[in-house]
Amino acid sequence: MKSVLAWLREVRSNASSVGALLPSMPAVGNTIRKHIKDDGKPKAILELGAGDGAVTAQIVQVLKPGDRLELVEINPSFCQELQRRIHQEWASYLSGVEVVVHSTGLQNCQFHRRFDVVISGLPLINFGSDQVQEIYFQFQRLVSDGGQLLSFEYACSRRLKKFLGQLTGNRDLVKTCKLIEEFHHKNQVGWDPVLLNIPPMKVRRFYLGAANVKDESDSETVADCDPNQSDIRPSKTCS
Repeated sequence: MKSVLAWLREVRSNASSVGALLPSMPAVGNTIRKHIKDDGKPKAILELGAGDGAVTAQIVQVLKPGDRLELVEINPSFCQELQRRIHQEWASYLSGVEVVVHSTGLQNCQFHRRFDVVISGLPLINFGSDQVQEIYFQFQRLVSDGGQLLSFEYACSRRLKKFLGQLTGNRDLVKTCKLIEEFHHKNQVGWDPVLLNIPPMKVRRFYLGAANVKDESDSETVADCDPNQSDIRPSKTCS
């Protein structure tokens, strides 16, 4: 309850940087976690729009020494909460894991390598069409060949938004919806309903990369990121 109240305060105070009305429930993270495969090799995972760590809390449970986790969160209060949880709640899971928190938006991050798994909670339906196109370009650039993108969204939200866009004559909103539909049609390989969330969600799975590979394959592991960003480990102070 404390977490929900804190989230609602952020929605009221910083609505532009909070994409959801309520924090995701554990069922969302559990659904995502089951698609993060262990092939015995170090893996690099990027989570976009990490919020206060509702999904991250499930991801850290499948990490092993040698893995790397990067979190992008634009809201300063949520970023502070992520830092606290990294050092306290998740310290035992993150032993031997490299962790980087980017306290900014995706457009300001510089990634020097690619990721085996990119997890996105970004509310694309709330963005303009130009911004959505740029984010999709970033997805293609960030996911390694044979890697996967896992994205979650409220069920039926896009259909409702598209209807409202058509009803009000909001052409850019309709264009955003069409861009999302085209991306799904081209790259999606499956989706899972998450009914144990308020409201219900969908977790969508995409395979990206030059070959658009749709099965497991070797993928490049991130060894470095933006040199201006600080590594954050349970024994370090977050910047």
